[in-house]
Amino acid sequence: MLSGSGRDQECVIWRHFLHPEDKSISPDGQLCSAYTRGHLLRRPVAAISPLIPIGKEIERRSQEGEDISVFDSTGPIKYHPRKTADTRPADASLILRARHFSKKLLRRESSASQHAIDRFLRGESIHPRTRKKLAEALERLRLREQ
Repeated sequence: MLSGSGRDQECVIWRHFLHPEDKSISPDGQLCSAYTRGHLLRRPVAAISPLIPIGKEIERRSQEGEDISVFDSTGPIKYHPRKTADTRPADASLILRARHFSKKLLRRESSASQHAIDRFLRGESIHPRTRKKLAEALERLRLREQ
């Protein structure tokens, strides 16, 4: 059994009927209004540049009640993939030695991903463990050549 009078239900249905569609635009490219008719188009989305991804972690204490630490919040947690305090490019001499070998051989010897090896050879920042694996692999390859 529904609560409320039939008139209240009619009012809710009418408000739903007149509610504009926010995710679409009208056939002429304008925002939808209560009386827009016709085939609705997708509303374009413009991203703000540069994009700054944030982590999925949220501050639960601020949602559960009053907590004084909420006032110290500095905003959402920023997410930086593959970044640690030691993430940096490899030494130039290491990169020069690596260029004497094929990417396939480096990948096989170091068990690093193709993308990590590409970043390494371009002199971009790589994770410390990956840098260490590549340095050890280059040392093994150097000893094998002798």
